[in-house]
Amino acid sequence: MPLKSLMYLSLTLSLFWIFTACSTEVIKVGNEDICQDKFKKKTVEIDGVLVLPSKIVTSGKMIMNFKLEGTATKRLITASFGLGVGNNRMEKLPSNFTIKDVKILDKNGKPIKVGEKVRIVGEMYSTASNYCHINVEEIENI
Repeated sequence: MPLKSLMYLSLTLSLFWIFTACSTEVIKVGNEDICQDKFKKKTVEIDGVLVLPSKIVTSGKMIMNFKLEGTATKRLITASFGLGVGNNRMEKLPSNFTIKDVKILDKNGKPIKVGEKVRIVGEMYSTASNYCHINVEEIENI
């Protein structure tokens, strides 16, 4: 095989590997399927409403409860956001916070209020029969 052909083959295979390795499949998860083990460590998309938890836990991330719409599920779904100012992030809450202190910007920089219907995309970090946790990568109002 001529050297030029080997170079083209090498370049083609390299580009194929880069694009397939870097692409992440987003799985739209329905309300009944949420928290199943088959989604653990996968990037999922779910729709629902952000709810203030009874207590806030921080360690570089802020954790909020997430309620699915249209279900009477007893599953606890939590969503963690990166702290800071910017798109897909949440500002750190003060010790004695109220719902008005919650400041989250969606993927387009628009503010999201607690209780509004949103779509989140992120890695399903942990799952159990009645609990799951998602590391939010992207959030948007819907």
